[in-house]
Amino acid sequence: GAIFITQIPVIAKDVLGGSEGVVTLFLACFSLGVGAGSMAANRWLKGVISARLAGPSILLLAVICVLLFAFLESQGEAGDATVTIGLFLQDPLHWAVLLLMVTLALAVGVVMVPFYAILQHTADPSARSRVIASNNIINSVFIAGSSVIAAGLIGFAGLSASEVVLVAGLVNLIVVPSALKVHQRMKAVHPQ
Repeated sequence: GAIFITQIPVIAKDVLGGSEGVVTLFLACFSLGVGAGSMAANRWLKGVISARLAGPSILLLAVICVLLFAFLESQGEAGDATVTIGLFLQDPLHWAVLLLMVTLALAVGVVMVPFYAILQHTADPSARSRVIASNNIINSVFIAGSSVIAAGLIGFAGLSASEVVLVAGLVNLIVVPSALKVHQRMKAVHPQ
């Protein structure tokens, strides 16, 4: 999710020509999407600790990134004029991009909840707080690392923000086999 958040201001301002208000709208919608995805995962899993939603959600995330890339590339470069929220929302293509961004965030939320639940469930109770703290540190390293990677892809490789989103989505496909293994392992231990 971090690599997507770092690209939102660039996409909203530089690609779509949005004002700071449009950037805020995108960030708010992304945050709400992650929260809604997290709540949806809990509802769909009905309290069962399972990774069964992770694989399909990661695949959805990749598809959305490809679609988002296509929509953003069709936009070209934004002009000099800054588009306010009101004007931004008058363009159906902008609604499509916003909907894709929210759906991307939903997929991120659906992926996160099961893995955190599995982490907490499988950790020894006497070490659970240390495991969660360690996971938070590792996540911080990945957040910082993804920002550095995004900056490198843009600065050194010459990729656009939409290309960074595409690469991030496709790289997530590497995780699908691991997610499926975790699901099979959890299914074997705790049949549903």
